[in-house]
Amino acid sequence: MSLEERFTELVNEIKRHPLIVDVSVVSGLRLGDEGYIRLVARFINGGELRLFEYRLRGEVDKYAYHLQDAGGRMILRYDNRPHYPDVETFPHHKHVADKSEPQHSRRPAIRDLLVEASKYV
Repeated sequence: MSLEERFTELVNEIKRHPLIVDVSVVSGLRLGDEGYIRLVARFINGGELRLFEYRLRGEVDKYAYHLQDAGGRMILRYDNRPHYPDVETFPHHKHVADKSEPQHSRRPAIRDLLVEASKYV
């Protein structure tokens, strides 16, 4: 599957979610087998999922999935920025609003992320 097809599939999967009312691709770049996408998906309650994926040779190399409420307050965020070397799943980790330390995690599949996000809508 080409990078363009993968990003189109990602956007369409998010658009099909019953609690999503709008998806806007903010930016993206594709150069052969390398590229990124940034998008904002809005939920029926005004909350947003802000998504960033950078893919290299078909694999997600960098990512950030940020869920916030209608007031812009973070609910949770998954990312693999290498700034918490003590986390068991380094560089992958999850920030949760009511926890002071990042939690261990892996990159969630988009469908699993949307199921988790639905609990806050």
